[in-house]
Amino acid sequence: MVGLSETHANEAVPQGDWATTTVYFNETIKACVQPRPSDEMLKLVFQISTGRILGVHIFGADAAEMIHHAGGLVNNPLENTIWHVVKSVPPAVTYAEVLMQACYRAVDLIFMIPIIRFEQKTQPYQCKRK
Repeated sequence: MVGLSETHANEAVPQGDWATTTVYFNETIKACVQPRPSDEMLKLVFQISTGRILGVHIFGADAAEMIHHAGGLVNNPLENTIWHVVKSVPPAVTYAEVLMQACYRAVDLIFMIPIIRFEQKTQPYQCKRK
């Protein structure tokens, strides 16, 4: 683990301005070549308003070899956000893809939050039939 945990994110970032995404190693292309246990995963803690990567948790074999890239992202927040990661090109068929997939899900979540908040305030549309 590098950076903030969910507990520490509650203290360091305004409430409601951070979220997490989780990607299991088996959801990557590399897992097609080299299957992994179903509990190995990466959790990304990020700030919604800025895209800043607050923390990365990696659980599984070779986590110590994968965490160094996440550490560089956490320790350089002005130049490395989820936006920078999704625009980068990861090495082909490596588990670096798991971090990129987590950032893609974070971007999806950021764009869904306004829709979810809007839907919570309005009544569902009902089609009127004759």
